[in-house]
Amino acid sequence: MDKEIFNFGKYKGIDIDKVIHNDPRYVQWAEENVSFFSLSSEQKETLRKEIKKLDLNRETHLLMRKYGMHVTEAMNFIEYDCPEHF
Repeated sequence: MDKEIFNFGKYKGIDIDKVIHNDPRYVQWAEENVSFFSLSSEQKETLRKEIKKLDLNRETHLLMRKYGMHVTEAMNFIEYDCPEHF
């Protein structure tokens, strides 16, 4: 199968799968706002997972700042307190 590439915007000419991993928020924006852009079901699932990782990383950093935790402590706290992320 040929690689699908962006044919517009700042990632024009770049493989969509690479952009999903490197800038998932941009792909999410494109999916929601660019009428001619769409993802396959596999790409949508990968994007969903990448967005979930970003959200979890953000939550971890917020907890680290709030409680002065090391990253391992924060991850253990989230894993115990929010098992739906794991």
